[in-house]
Amino acid sequence: MHDKPITLQTHMTVQATLECPHCLRETTHDVHYVAGLLHWVKCQQCGLRWEVNHRNLELNYMQKLPIRLATKPMRMGYELQNHPWDFFKQLPFRVLSKPVRIAKELAEIIGWIED
Repeated sequence: MHDKPITLQTHMTVQATLECPHCLRETTHDVHYVAGLLHWVKCQQCGLRWEVNHRNLELNYMQKLPIRLATKPMRMGYELQNHPWDFFKQLPFRVLSKPVRIAKELAEIIGWIED
């Protein structure tokens, strides 16, 4: 039996217990990532939200994008070899939606849209 490959979620929010600088105690925070990069953190108690400097986020994203693009054929080959039915079933949607997903990532990273 083969394991499914680990896929990168373009948008992901997780919860973490962190010390809030406003509440001055540990509270639950929403931690949001875009393309595997930290985007913002928000305290669920007081609502204080702080974001990663957009310039740093853009630079990190642009450094990682060529690696993601270069490894895509290898990841697709793994999927084709280990899950051919799923691969062919999802391929048309993925081919059409990938440019839109990349554009949305870029727009969110440079601050054109909020998630």
